[in-house]
Amino acid sequence: MEKQTGKILAACLTGVILFGAAAGIIHTGCQEGKMAEAIFLNTKIYGDTQNTSYLDVAKKLKGTKAWEQETVLGKNPMPPRTIALTKTHLIISYGPVFDVRDRMSGRPLWHREVFSNYAFDLKKEGLVTLDQAGYYEIINLEGHPSKKLSLPFLGSKTFLFMSQRLDGSMIYSYQTSPSPVSEPGQKAQGPFWTFIRLNVEPRNIEWEFVGQGFALDALLDKSLSFVCIPRTTEIYLLDPKANSEAGVRIVPFEEVVSCALDYQGNVLLIEHQEYREDREERFILKMILRDGSPGWEAPLGRATLTGQPPASHPDGRVYIMEKNRLLCFKEGQELWNRGLVVEPGKALISVLKDGSVLVAGGVLFYHISAEGKELCKVQLDDPVTCRPVMDEDGRVYLAGVRKIFCLQ
Repeated sequence: MEKQTGKILAACLTGVILFGAAAGIIHTGCQEGKMAEAIFLNTKIYGDTQNTSYLDVAKKLKGTKAWEQETVLGKNPMPPRTIALTKTHLIISYGPVFDVRDRMSGRPLWHREVFSNYAFDLKKEGLVTLDQAGYYEIINLEGHPSKKLSLPFLGSKTFLFMSQRLDGSMIYSYQTSPSPVSEPGQKAQGPFWTFIRLNVEPRNIEWEFVGQGFALDALLDKSLSFVCIPRTTEIYLLDPKANSEAGVRIVPFEEVVSCALDYQGNVLLIEHQEYREDREERFILKMILRDGSPGWEAPLGRATLTGQPPASHPDGRVYIMEKNRLLCFKEGQELWNRGLVVEPGKALISVLKDGSVLVAGGVLFYHISAEGKELCKVQLDDPVTCRPVMDEDGRVYLAGVRKIFCLQ
């Protein structure tokens, strides 16, 4: 059962931190302690707060290596989770480690171990983390903690999905794991997820919505007017400016595999269904309108998927990697599909401004046109494990367990 509270934590708040938006590309002026004319790309693991996997850049790629570097992890390699870019920095997140480099040369600048209880989030002030005690911390691009504060609803059992300034408020969404039982017969609390909105002044809770179980993610549209929180068996649709749970809509599904928002703020998700009679499985790509009503859907059959949410372009095209094929849809109709030499279920994609797609599939990298034609293919000597990212000059950055590549 869901509950909504408003004042429980108000007296405990010790501070609130303000941030700017961090989706897509951010251009900022020259400010003390910040980069002049900063460019931020791929600020979340799937591109932005909507999981579009979209990059607002597009250049022709030759397919030659500009540079190649070893990772800093040495004898303890781990697969990188995401790559982010600023005008001067290349940031690779391995979950418990940040590796920050000079973007032009790939030269290591610094790396830092962190507590991996956060969803990757690059803001113009730096990298958002939670430490082991649950303190909310910002690490600037020089590798130093720039801001740190205690928020009473965050702790060592918390996983932070999202933090965002909204007018004079801050909104957060986070997951809390079950609390340990200290006495015999005592019932464990949780797991539960929470969406919370705080008023900056006088620092009290304006609204809180708590749901039982585990959330998969928390998505926020570009207009900051719509939040989607998917769980395995339903999605929750919220107005972040609401003051009661009356406006919360819950849409049930058999099994939600992954979820994103398109550029109109509608929900894109992949649902897994199983027919009870013959045990036949199938996957369906679905679009759900903001009010929770069904839009279009496209069957995917017995798919082998990566777990990457549906990627989307502002013109309405949607892209999915299924087994070793890249599929392109619009309004539920398949426009084209392209077979690629990749390990099924391993390829990850980024959509560019011109509708073309970057595909990292193990040791092979592809650039596929908006019409499904192969523009470029490059073989690498280390399998890539996160989405490729192109910068504003057309260079593409790829990261594997042992090596980092820059193509031009």
